Amino acid sequence: MTGSRRAVDQMILGRAPGDALWSRLSEWRTALNGLGFSSTVYSGVVDRAYAGEMQPIDSYRPGPDGTLIVHHGWGAEGLEQVLAVAPRVVVAYSDVRSTEALRTVSDRRAAALGRRQLRLLARHAVGAVVCSNAERRQLLRAGFSAVQVLDAASDAEAVLGELVTAAMQPPGVVTVQVQGPFETSYSLAILNRQLALGLAGHPGLDVSIFATEGPGDYVPLERDLAALPEAADLHAKAAHRPFPDVVIRQMFPPRVNDAPGGLNLQFFAWEESRIPDEYVSAFNSHLDGIGAMSSFVAEVLRTSGVDVPIEVVGNAVHRPVASSFPEHELLAELPAFRFLHISSAFPRKGVDVLLNAYFDNFSADDGVTLILKTFPNPHNQIAAQLEALRASHPNAPDVRWIDHDMTAEEIDALYSAASCLVHPCRGEGFGLPVAEAMLARIPVIAPASTGLADFVSDDTALTVPFQMVEARTHLSVAGSMWAEPDAAAVGRQMRAIFSNPDDPAILRRVDAAERLISVQYSREAWSQRWFDFIETRRRRMRAPRIALITTWNSRCGIAEYSADLVSAAGDRWDVEVFANTNAEPVEPLRDEFVVRTWTADPLAPTDDLQRCLSESDAELIHVQYNFGFLGLSQLVQLIETESPNRPVVVTLHRTEDLESPDLTVRLGDIRDVLARADRLIVHQIADEVRMRGLGLTNVECIPIGVPTALGRPAIDVRSQLGIDLALPVIGTYGFVLPHKGTLELIRAVGQLKLQGVHVALLGLCAIHPDPASSAYAAECAAEVSRLGLDDVVRLITDFLPADVSQLLLGAVDVIVLPYQQTAESSSASLRTVLSVGRPIIATDLAIFNDARDAVMLVDPSGTAEVLADAIRRLVGDPTLMQTLSQQAVALANDSSIGRSTAAHTEMYHSVLEARAVVAAASGHSG
Repeated sequence: MTGSRRAVDQMILGRAPGDALWSRLSEWRTALNGLGFSSTVYSGVVDRAYAGEMQPIDSYRPGPDGTLIVHHGWGAEGLEQVLAVAPRVVVAYSDVRSTEALRTVSDRRAAALGRRQLRLLARHAVGAVVCSNAERRQLLRAGFSAVQVLDAASDAEAVLGELVTAAMQPPGVVTVQVQGPFETSYSLAILNRQLALGLAGHPGLDVSIFATEGPGDYVPLERDLAALPEAADLHAKAAHRPFPDVVIRQMFPPRVNDAPGGLNLQFFAWEESRIPDEYVSAFNSHLDGIGAMSSFVAEVLRTSGVDVPIEVVGNAVHRPVASSFPEHELLAELPAFRFLHISSAFPRKGVDVLLNAYFDNFSADDGVTLILKTFPNPHNQIAAQLEALRASHPNAPDVRWIDHDMTAEEIDALYSAASCLVHPCRGEGFGLPVAEAMLARIPVIAPASTGLADFVSDDTALTVPFQMVEARTHLSVAGSMWAEPDAAAVGRQMRAIFSNPDDPAILRRVDAAERLISVQYSREAWSQRWFDFIETRRRRMRAPRIALITTWNSRCGIAEYSADLVSAAGDRWDVEVFANTNAEPVEPLRDEFVVRTWTADPLAPTDDLQRCLSESDAELIHVQYNFGFLGLSQLVQLIETESPNRPVVVTLHRTEDLESPDLTVRLGDIRDVLARADRLIVHQIADEVRMRGLGLTNVECIPIGVPTALGRPAIDVRSQLGIDLALPVIGTYGFVLPHKGTLELIRAVGQLKLQGVHVALLGLCAIHPDPASSAYAAECAAEVSRLGLDDVVRLITDFLPADVSQLLLGAVDVIVLPYQQTAESSSASLRTVLSVGRPIIATDLAIFNDARDAVMLVDPSGTAEVLADAIRRLVGDPTLMQTLSQQAVALANDSSIGRSTAAHTEMYHSVLEARAVVAAASGHSG
């Protein structure tokens, strides 16, 4: 390459380079010259200080073999013209949001334009270079496929050389790095090693292994590496791949915050019904996906609040090699029938259950033994358990306990010696010894619970019943459960197979088990699942470009809902907002990049909206639809116009027919057009049932997301609001409108006062643009004075940011949503208050159907008497208050805003991919 004088030029558009950027431009020019390239710097603004060092952009005349490095951060006009003439483009990106305060409108507009231009650059660039992994991930979201990191520790000349060389060649392989322990007999190390070796066989993947553990990185021992030459080779490659395309981590405790991949995945197992909150937070913040070892683990992750994509990948199961009788001093002169158990002897492994069942059902006269293979650890209590059982059973059965490490060959020999494997565990993430025994054609006794349930059933094993109970281990999370096996049933199954080992029913189970494991859990099947998962997540890393038609930045629940979604999505979505013109913006800054182009009026035309959409490069249209926003005819026109060209998604915030003197709306009247939408989103199962009842099959239920909890504020919030610190505080939240029941709640507080039950009321009741709202607010204020409640009732009618509302609601003890009749599909107010974690009272209306198990429902009339009775009962029952609080938190976790956003993200990718398949098929057939 040193003999070539090909040009690798650099260019910066827009703003003149400052000293820091000029220093980089100069350093890179020197590095490129050293690599044998000529390099000229071009700038849209040539500062006098650098006039002799750079040329104006209009003098750029590239040759056919030239490469142009575009330094990009701030947006600038003229980029398209440059890209039209540059033969090859490499982008050097800097995220200006992280270095600038963006105080001025011009700064914010330039930064926003720069982010929008990333998609344009992604279509033209053959590569990119950034200074951090965070910036690399931004570019991957924008659609770039090849991004290199040039951090402080990198050699600029080496990285630029690789980058320019790559720019001149076809796309290369994908670098995948498995990170975690890998070189020992530790179960996680074995799985990491198998995963890396399995993926290494896939063409198109460049696989390496990096040695690290929960506390930090480490250097493997040379003797361990020498024993595993294939894995050692993959480990040696890791030093040259500091920023892999894909990182898969598995270690304990899990550490994900510093994963250096463009795509960061976790391989994960858990044995109880909940994972710690700190894991949930870390996974949601830093991961792009999780490969779960079993369906049980996937469900535990979801119910714990993890909202990143989860795929059940399972494990690769080693087929034990049949070998001669194991040579071990503890295994001499074994009886004819041998039960086997292999585990760590942690409490969740159920060794105590096994020992009790064995000693209760067998004696020294039975010609049977139990081989226990464990290893020393603080939770291994077998010595004490055996001592106690032998003391209480004078004619105790034979037990052979091996409590040290064994080679893989020695473990295989144990399987060869076994007549039956018994595994009465309380919790497994997967259960490798059980699967290995099945592959070795050994009958298995085990519960079909937790991770075992994917392959243990009455068809494949002698199962034992179990009961979910509170978990009691060193890892337990509050409220976590595990599966307690029936010890008596374990003993009966052991006795049954001992008495009749050749039972045809047992042999049928052995055959079925071997077939299932050999097909579903081979190394090839496992690595293929991982490969497919990686490909899907890499493909879906790119942010979909969405034209979002919604109310925005106004006193409207749907406007808040849309803003919450967009905020939670961050750079996972590339959103252009088309909002209504007849709105009073709440926060001016949030309106700077919004296109206001339609009127929220069912009778208003949408010509301007249609024109703006025709000029938008969005690849998908999403309409947040309510009956008061657009008329059915306008919605029909929008779907019919846009659907032939790109996917259309419609969120229906109400599905029940509306018949009033002013407006009649029946979605059934446009059923055929709704069927042409790529997806109809609803918020409750009842809405999905209603829409499917119209014959629509393109319906998906995504509940309104609950915002992140901010925690309870200091008690001085009550003091600042003038609320008696000694009183129970009742809270309510939502626009002050007649159907919200605020007046009835005030009267309920008055009735409680007359009954000698003294409470305070804090109402966050913002005035709605509807004229009826101001009148109703005045009526509520008058009622407070009439009842003499001014000292205990505080109504705040200002429209507050959601985070401020959450902080204020954190000062209450009970939240009441006393709605009267409404046909809305779901309550945004409920979603806000759920995150506060307080017990909730609500009227028994369809709008609260999805929270029936998490709130205290009262008669739908919502009268003052009904509300007063419910409040009195609840504040007088601390146990019920605690239960309802826990249920609110559980529902908040299950329907978090992160989960809602993730569901939308997957839905967007799904409809785009479906359209791509149809387009490809049409093109092929044509």
